[in-house]
This record gives sequence, structure tokens and C-alpha cells, in this order.
Amino acid sequence: MNPQEKINILLVDDHPQNLLSLEALLDSPDYHLVKAHSGKEALKHLLKEDFALILLDVRMPDLDGLETAKLIKQREQSKYIPIIFLTALQQDEQQLFEGYSAGAVDYVLKPFNPLILRSKVSVFVDLYKKNRKLLQEQKERLNVEAARRRLSAQYAVTRVLAESTTLNQAAPKIIQAICDSLTWELGVIWLVDKERYRLRYVEIWHKPSETLAAFEAVCRKKTFLVGEGLPGRIWANGEPAWISDVAEDANFPREGIAIDEGLHAAFGFPIRGGTDLLGVIEFFSHEIREPDADVLQLMASIGSSIGQFIERKQAERAVQESEARKTAILESALDCIITMDHQGRVIEFNPASERTFGFRRDEVVGKEMAELIIPPALREKYREGLAHYLATEIGPILGKRVEMIAIRADGTEFPVELAVTRIPLDGPPCSPAICAILPNGRKRKNPSNSGRSKRKKPAVLNHNLSRTFPTN
Repeated sequence: MNPQEKINILLVDDHPQNLLSLEALLDSPDYHLVKAHSGKEALKHLLKEDFALILLDVRMPDLDGLETAKLIKQREQSKYIPIIFLTALQQDEQQLFEGYSAGAVDYVLKPFNPLILRSKVSVFVDLYKKNRKLLQEQKERLNVEAARRRLSAQYAVTRVLAESTTLNQAAPKIIQAICDSLTWELGVIWLVDKERYRLRYVEIWHKPSETLAAFEAVCRKKTFLVGEGLPGRIWANGEPAWISDVAEDANFPREGIAIDEGLHAAFGFPIRGGTDLLGVIEFFSHEIREPDADVLQLMASIGSSIGQFIERKQAERAVQESEARKTAILESALDCIITMDHQGRVIEFNPASERTFGFRRDEVVGKEMAELIIPPALREKYREGLAHYLATEIGPILGKRVEMIAIRADGTEFPVELAVTRIPLDGPPCSPAICAILPNGRKRKNPSNSGRSKRKKPAVLNHNLSRTFPTN
């Protein structure tokens, strides 16, 4: 068994023979016996190692056992270690009282009785083992609880992001979820202002029971440069950061107001979108807290999730704005604009098309365009040409205008100019959507030729369909 795995027992006596005697009597594979020849040497060992028990000679030169015991009990690290005094003299009541007052739990007389010595040592070693086991179990429970809290925070933030449509809607809920799960009092979100190149305030949240109005007011007006304060530090380094006590931090501009509000520990983490740092979130506690690497690791992951949410919502907003602009153009266009998919079905029919062809949009969407605006005699030729185009992607008049004949809802035919434009969308090979733009037909210059023009319409349309969608 390694010394680190054994039970440490400190033997303190100024006579080497007494130490050898103790060592021989207590020799055990379960014990790691550490010898000290003076009180000062014993105090040095106590700074380096943890001990289950101290066997301390009462009468030693310079620093005697009583004085050494008092110093041991004054130290936070060693004040709970039991001390058994070793003495060659029978103690009177006053001396016993002094010994117990100094921190002793028992006495052992010299020369040592092996059975009594081993028995007393065994009792305190067993107590130490039980206490260590309880502490380990408590530590494990605390670790389990801490892990549960971290998992709760991660789940809560994920749910907030899934249920929110904007950052403004999600921000206070994100802060609250982390504060509630990890027991912090207050949180603040900052985003990078790319134009001013500084962090600007976005949102703050604190527990309703907390009165932090002054600190909140400072945050609402504050901005941070790169490297300034906790947010600026995280911005500069791109990594989570932890401050055990803001009162001891040299780079914390809000120190005075934070101390007045009773805030001490703080940590923060970056909001990342890909390789860009989008912002920072920081949290504060009334307690002084040592850094928690597991929390910082989790927050780095949460920061990336929030960054992805922000970028996704920005992309969605850009698409919505683009769609709104396109819709406005379609709605206000004087020309007829009909969009169809690769199967020839109508997917968009603007108001100008409704007025020109006599159909309502809801009547035509999803139906074959050929059945709606192409004369019956020419529909089959149109379908063959469309199939050929989709198979070969050959369309001689793409991007050009051709004169053709169309048909209205009431069956009347009229001349139009047709322009076919391919929309580059993802989809099956050779089957992109097609946008057909149908401006109003041109007025004929000579009304007297109307009959002759009508007689030529089928031939003209058939010719242009062949040019547009050749079948061979």
C-alpha cells in the first residue's frame, strides 16, 4: 500500500528512542507513521499533510506539548485532528484540565502499555476512517447534485432557445434558467456592437427577492471596450473567465457599486457564432466562490448554442425580409408574373395575372399552367416541349421574349409576350422551377388585319413552342 493510501499518524517527541518505541508498537501496513522531534517540526508536517491522529509529548524543550497543541488548534487545517498527550508523569486534575483545554482528547503514560496504546490509536483511526467515508459520500452527493444542476441548466437553456423566436424574447429566460439552476443571483447579456466596436447592454435579470437597482442601473448605461472589465476580458480572450471576489480584482470597473450591493463572485462566457464572438454573458453571486471548471466548460457549450440561435434567427429574418420585398414586387407589378414548378404546376399567380386571365390565385395554384392559359390545340405540344427541356436543359429562348397566344378563363384568346426564366433552386437533376413572366399583349397596329392575325395564331404559337421546348 502506498504512503498516500495509508492513514497518516504524527508522532512527536524530542527523544529519538521514544519515537522508535512508538514506531515499533504501532507498526502496521495500514499506517503511515511520520516522526517529528520538536513542536516546530510537527507544525511544518501539518502544513504539508493530513493526519488522522497526533501523539504529542507534553514535555519538550523550546515549544512544549501544550503550546504546540494550542497552535495546532488555532489552524483551520488542523484544528479538528485529535491529539493524545504522551507523558511520563501522573497528571493531577489541574494539569489534566490544561491538557484538555489545549486540545487533547486523551493521555497515554510512559512507558507505553502496548495494548492500551494500540487500542486508543485504533479507536481514533476508526473514527477518522468513518469520517473520511462520510465526507467522501457527501462529496459524491454534492458532485451528483452539481452535475444535476449543470444538466438542468443545459436543458433549460435548450428549451428556451427552442421556444423563442427572437433574442429579446429569449434573453431574460436564458439568464433566469442559469441563475435558478446554478444558484447565482444576477446575470447580464452583452452583444458586440460592430459599428462602435464595443460591448453594449442587452438584458439583465436577477431574482425577484434581490434588491440590486443601483448595479442594474449602472449596467444599463455601461459599454465595454476590448479587455475592459469581465465582459471585455472575455471578448479579448474568447474564453470563459471566473472571478472569486470582484473586490480583489484589479480590472473590474463596477467594483464599488458591486461591493455596495454585496456582490462578490462572478463568471462569464462568450457567445460564439462560428469563429466570431457575438457577445458575452456574465453572472454574479453574493458569495465568494472558487472557480468551477465543470461549470465553465458547460457555459462554453451553452455560449455556442446561443450563438447558433442568434445566427439562425438573423438568417431567418433576412429570408423573411427578402421574401417580403419579392412579394411586394410581385403584388405591385403591372406585368403578369406566373411561377411554375418543374412539373408545370402553378405556384405563384400575381394580381396582374388575376386581372389579365380572369382567374383567382386560389383557383390556379397547384394546377397545370397548360390547362389554364394555353389554348387546347397547343397544350400537348407544350407538354412535350417542357418534358424535353427538363430532360436536356435546352431552352433556346430562355431570357428572351417571344410573341404567343394565350387564353383567358372565359375562353377568349389574345396575344401576349412570353419570357421564360429559370430559377436556380436545389432539386432533382434537370428539374428546376421555372418562372414565366407574361406582360400584357401588344396592341396590333392595324385593326383591319385582326382576322388575318387570328388565323396565324396557332402557327405562331406552335412555332414558338417548338423553339422554346424542342422535342428533338
